[in-house]
Amino acid sequence: MSLAFKILNGQLKNKIFPLKNGAIIGRSKGDIQLKDKKTSNEHAQIIFRDDSWYLEDLRSANGIFLGAVKVDEVLLSPGEKISIGQTEMLVVDYQAPAAEDHWRAKIKWWITEKARALGPAAQTFSPVQAFEPMIKLTFTQGIQLDQHVLLGYGPRKVGSKVLDIILDDPGSPALAFELQPDLGRARFINHSPEFVKLNNHPKTTEILREGDEIRIGETILRISFEP
Repeated sequence: MSLAFKILNGQLKNKIFPLKNGAIIGRSKGDIQLKDKKTSNEHAQIIFRDDSWYLEDLRSANGIFLGAVKVDEVLLSPGEKISIGQTEMLVVDYQAPAAEDHWRAKIKWWITEKARALGPAAQTFSPVQAFEPMIKLTFTQGIQLDQHVLLGYGPRKVGSKVLDIILDDPGSPALAFELQPDLGRARFINHSPEFVKLNNHPKTTEILREGDEIRIGETILRISFEP
């Protein structure tokens, strides 16, 4: 079941935020920034567990309220009204806009047409496949702070001297890592384990999960997935 928060008041009134596992809600940090002076910087976290969505308080100053009751954790279902600071949020059913589905279809069409145009020569290249769901790379630290990159297909290369996703940090290796589609998932391939760490470990390859962090020198990238 896909759910979302609909903001009912404040600066973000009527904005819709689809629920994402591991997403942080806060005042000026996190994935959903409420810009509410009564909220903590990292106030609450959205958790998907046992096929259900939960909102968990992160030891915030003012807590989470379900109606008039202060709670540490709440099971989210359509129609529930949650208060964080002075912000009220309604849990609603969510369906991705048709435009997103159209964009995915265009990616698949492009991949198919490129492979057809290359013909036998396509065998000399890494096979291009769609990432499903799409990958969102968010720079959470470094000189590219708050930049986002949305990846709909792979493989993709990341580094300071690649013709793909360029790292501006002068300490970044020419080719830092690669992201490859792997049976509907995204595989991280580390080309510079002495400089690149996945969740603070120099892993050479790993299937990526929501909330994973990739560190390259002073730069940190956070992994999330777009529904």
